[in-house]
Amino acid sequence: MDQTIRNKLRNVVTQCRKLLEDSTAQSLQGRFGIYAVSKKGEIQIEDQSRMSHLAKEDQACRQDLLDHLEHIQAIGYKPSEALEQLVREISFTHLNRLCAYKMMESRGLIREAVSRGPLSQGFFFYLADHPEDEKRHNGGGQEVAYRNFLDWLGGTLSQEIGVLFNPNDPANRIYPPQWVLDEVLTLINNGDLKGIWSQDETIGWVYQYFNPPEERKAMREASLAPRNSRELAVRNQFFTPRYVVEFLTDNTLGRIWYEMRKGDTVFKEECRYLVRRPNEVFLGPGKKAPAEKDDESDLSQEELLRCPVYMEHRPKKDPRDLRILDPACGSGHFLLYAFDLLEHIYEEAWSDPESPKSEATGRNIQEDFETIDELRREVPKLIIEHNLHGIDIDPRAVQIAALALWLRAQKTWKNRGLKALDRPRIARSNIVTAEPMPGEEDMCREFTAGLKPRVLGQIVDEVFEKMKLAGEAGSLLKIEEEIKDAVTAAGKQWREGPKQEQQLLFPVMDAPRSKQQELRFDVKGITDERFWDQAEDRILDALREYAEQAENGLAVRRRLFAEDAARGFAFIDLCRKRYDVVLMNPPFGQPTNEVFQVMRSKYKGAHNDIFCSFVRWALGALETGRVGVITSRSFLLAPRLEDFRINDIIPHMEHLVDFGLGVMDDAYVESAAYVLNNTGSTQFHSFDLRSNVPEHQQTLGHQICNHLYQLSHNSWFPKLPKSKILYSAPPEVRKLLNSKTSFEPTAGTAREGMKSFNNERFIRLLWEVHPSFVGRGNHWIHMAKGGGFSFFYSDIHLLLNWSKSGLELQAVNQAINGSTAQVRQASDYWYLPGATYSKRSARGFSARALPSGCIFTSNGPAVLPYGDWTPAFILGWLNSKPVRAIIHMQANFADYSTGALKKIPWLIRLQDQEMKDLERATVATIDHLREAKATNETSICFRSVNRVRELGQSVETEGMIRNLMELWDLAISKSYGFDDLKWVEESLNEEAEDGTDSDKIDEDEETETEDSFSKASSLIAYLMGCILGRWDVRIALNQTLAPKLPDPFDPLPVCPPGMLVGPDGLPAEPNRIVSEEWLRARPDANTLPPEGLVKNPTIPNSEYPLRISWDGVLVDDPGHDDDIIRRVQDVLEVTWKDRAEAIEREACEILGVRELRDYFRKPGNGGFWTDHVKRYSKSRRKAPIYWYLRSAKGNYGLWLYYHRLDKDILFKALHYYVEPKIRLEEDRQRTLRTRKGAVGNSGRETKQIEKDMDHQEQFISELWDFEGKLRRVANLHLDFDLNDGVIMNIAPFWELVPWKEPKKYWEELQEGRYDWSHIAYQLWPERVREVCKRDRSIAIAHGLINEAVQ
Repeated sequence: MDQTIRNKLRNVVTQCRKLLEDSTAQSLQGRFGIYAVSKKGEIQIEDQSRMSHLAKEDQACRQDLLDHLEHIQAIGYKPSEALEQLVREISFTHLNRLCAYKMMESRGLIREAVSRGPLSQGFFFYLADHPEDEKRHNGGGQEVAYRNFLDWLGGTLSQEIGVLFNPNDPANRIYPPQWVLDEVLTLINNGDLKGIWSQDETIGWVYQYFNPPEERKAMREASLAPRNSRELAVRNQFFTPRYVVEFLTDNTLGRIWYEMRKGDTVFKEECRYLVRRPNEVFLGPGKKAPAEKDDESDLSQEELLRCPVYMEHRPKKDPRDLRILDPACGSGHFLLYAFDLLEHIYEEAWSDPESPKSEATGRNIQEDFETIDELRREVPKLIIEHNLHGIDIDPRAVQIAALALWLRAQKTWKNRGLKALDRPRIARSNIVTAEPMPGEEDMCREFTAGLKPRVLGQIVDEVFEKMKLAGEAGSLLKIEEEIKDAVTAAGKQWREGPKQEQQLLFPVMDAPRSKQQELRFDVKGITDERFWDQAEDRILDALREYAEQAENGLAVRRRLFAEDAARGFAFIDLCRKRYDVVLMNPPFGQPTNEVFQVMRSKYKGAHNDIFCSFVRWALGALETGRVGVITSRSFLLAPRLEDFRINDIIPHMEHLVDFGLGVMDDAYVESAAYVLNNTGSTQFHSFDLRSNVPEHQQTLGHQICNHLYQLSHNSWFPKLPKSKILYSAPPEVRKLLNSKTSFEPTAGTAREGMKSFNNERFIRLLWEVHPSFVGRGNHWIHMAKGGGFSFFYSDIHLLLNWSKSGLELQAVNQAINGSTAQVRQASDYWYLPGATYSKRSARGFSARALPSGCIFTSNGPAVLPYGDWTPAFILGWLNSKPVRAIIHMQANFADYSTGALKKIPWLIRLQDQEMKDLERATVATIDHLREAKATNETSICFRSVNRVRELGQSVETEGMIRNLMELWDLAISKSYGFDDLKWVEESLNEEAEDGTDSDKIDEDEETETEDSFSKASSLIAYLMGCILGRWDVRIALNQTLAPKLPDPFDPLPVCPPGMLVGPDGLPAEPNRIVSEEWLRARPDANTLPPEGLVKNPTIPNSEYPLRISWDGVLVDDPGHDDDIIRRVQDVLEVTWKDRAEAIEREACEILGVRELRDYFRKPGNGGFWTDHVKRYSKSRRKAPIYWYLRSAKGNYGLWLYYHRLDKDILFKALHYYVEPKIRLEEDRQRTLRTRKGAVGNSGRETKQIEKDMDHQEQFISELWDFEGKLRRVANLHLDFDLNDGVIMNIAPFWELVPWKEPKKYWEELQEGRYDWSHIAYQLWPERVREVCKRDRSIAIAHGLINEAVQ
């Protein structure tokens, strides 16, 4: 199914889900009085007395639904969650059934039933056989008749697909109304989807898309780990592509049969992904392969491939004894393809005269089926009943998988021409839900009370208790072992304790007695040792018997209890079996906390990721066979999974396909598929497809067919650091990685830094706070937090709140984790110069300069030199191709850990002069890159716009970076002794680094456009900054006045070189503008002129070439002295003089506006405000500093400069701008009235005046509305604190700015989400003081530490 069709199906499923869930919830509320209430976690169930209007049948339906609801709650759901689950289950079942009918129609298994809704042919055939419904239909009851038809149709299928068409399902109690059903059927019958319903995988995609990506994203944002079984299922619901399914199944089930047949099988042609070696030798029974050479690591791939491969003898099996399991089966995709292979296996087994006897019947397959046709008739039934097994924690998945297999069986019978009545009935399916035993304690007691002797009931109690986690842990629970352990413990207690003796007629009163009540089990009444051998089977028989007895009861609760018990038994039964093949796409990542405890106790060493525990379990579930699995590729390299690699992967791996991205549908995860042999493996074949994302399928098939895989000895990898599976590394690199001379401690160290916990609270962008608060030992410190993919240089534009040595942030850390370690991590290495990089980046590893004076974070680690090694040399070394290739090889999911960097071999053999030349070239390139930033006003390097360069031009940087990197590549290759760098290119996958295709940008990566529009917009913003006194216009006129930037590894300046400053080097204030003499005397942007050197350090405002709006207010008001357009034109005249008008016209043309006022007034895309917000947004933080306060219709507006905010600015704006404007416009209105009185009540002039008066009245009303909104903010009497950041300070202006963010933050401020902010304390002091009493960090923020609870 191609992506276009899948996208359409996704949309259809999403719409169907909403329709069905809404109608189900409405029916529950409106018809049955069951609904959620506003109070979180609660539901309302109307009293029975208020439901008297319901007919008897509806009363019974309501009680059934309430019983179902209670049953769901008994599992552990909160009431509201249980109601949501009930709605979801009913809706999904309805959708599944309708899709199932559609698929059956397309395969000719049933008459047309849903393709034309109530006009479908099958419905009319039904009416002909059911007179009552025919009468109902003809009498206007079409809806009820059609519903009865669908009920009847489901009933005919319930015997074989009971999991989907169970007549006791709550979906049979609530039906969607006909209009909803019609809409759903219209969506399903969409012509674009016509061809998909005959495809086996379609129902799997329906399951996949029922939970949209947005829901998964919301779950992950709410909690790092799943919080319940549903979240675990939904968050790991990724469809496995068919070619991955075929590869894993071909090399597990296909391979096992291939070995049993010693290669004599159709699978050589049919299994296109079956990996075979050119020189395979099949050994006979009892024969052993010759001993392998100790070390073949020096052999080329061609030589390794020519070596013979000895296949140990694998005894044949009757196909009915082959067991295949998918323990996380989802929609059953693996099992569907296994079905295909099993059909061939049965045919070949029947034709084999040496076919062995079956464990099930004691006879071989020829004895049980005299003719091949007789066998063919039974094969689909045999496959489903004997071979295929599946477990899933999601009942919806089990519905889908069971349906898919049933449809697959019908397909075979149909293709063989077998009529429906002649097809064998499938008596059972081995697809089960892993869910807890029923939660109703009263019924559990009823069941266990009937078990004799008492010890059996006690064991069952323990099993029920252990199975509470079955819905989350699934097969990982090892419930079969729990039963065995409980029986063993009870038996041991019986053997070691006093035996029951014959009862005396007159017992001695002081005779010693056994105190069973003090022991774990009551083992009275057991006299025979053989009891313990049979105890386990007796418990399972009792469970089955109780389930069967309960089926005969009438009470819904008892039936539900019994059904859960039966499913629990089926789950236990599957867990007890041993398998030949396990195929799976298991969940990955963190499980729920409870499951993690299970994993840690039962799967030590494989407990750090849930998929690792699944692999460990699967290896143990095999008899003698193989596991085929697709997971995250983290197991190859992640240091935390070293034990898992050593114990579970390296000794067993036979095949590895490294896919990278692009396999798990919409999951942004790098994946790998691999095959493990539980008897061990000495070699494995690897396929690196990371650079062939769009052509995975074709590339894999081609490489297998032509033996183009990498062949590795499993023994190579335990010798590498952390036993990393660096399969693509050539022999010389593997030897290099074993070098004892590594970067740390020889030349430096790599460190992950601190964690900021709450970025909104503790992180700001450079331009959000006053520069006087920035720098080491100050309130705000420059912070390296990753950044975009960039070699050698990238702006550090973030600041961290480290006031009072981070006291406030440390209090947050203490409250969350009980310590301050994460906030202070690597603090001994802070402020040192070196290199930094993004710990996680899909575009690859790239290092850039880390100036001194910075704090670095866990997302932006630091690489720091030791001794005489310089930061410039370390930076160049890191960016060389050989070193980056080694880093990439050891990265997991583009995650570049400091541990891997520390262990990089350090083999520098360069002359001193060579190193100095490289260092000088590195610094020169960084300077060039900083020069390219000199026209970017959000950069710390900003100087001014370039008056010489055209608006569309930019500084060329790529060539210089390329030249520098070539120097480093050559030097490091020479030093490390690399002659051939082909392995380097393969490892780096340069195509991905160059840009393209589907670059997934890390959260801190930024994309900066350099097109003409961006430059024109930036020019306007620069001019505005000059007007407001932010930028020094003299530097635009004479670039030499700008101070030089410091060395790349020196501390960053607090003010960009282009800023208008005072003699203290901080932003200028009125009459404290530095002179040009002072500017020329300044050594660099970090240093002031030597004291006494400058005679006239400042100039009066009148000598500055431009009038500055020191009050920070500009107005959109033609004719006003501070009109924004007039002021922009003033700056243009100063900077471009006679070319000013031409520059303005060019800018307007590029911006797509007639005049500049249109650009300023436009609130959406293409307007100044939106462009400004985009330009001043980085690292997911939005911080515009020129605020547009706009009247309702945009006919008037003010622009406020963030850095001029004070307690008086709004009253000044009202007094000097808004109020005079209103008075002026009201005067104009009065003048119009006077004119109208003079000209009379008729005539053309009168009509024009009336029109003008109406327009003027509307404008005045607009101005008064604007005034009222602005005054509301002014009357808050806020003393703005820039340390709160832009978004907090702009929040009260939410009615005035054309931006949705302020309203969101204003509402959240009112709710108390940002009580750490000074604005919250000013507005709600009593509330904040109360919060301070229980939150030490907020008390610190407001200087109220004495009020905090100690």
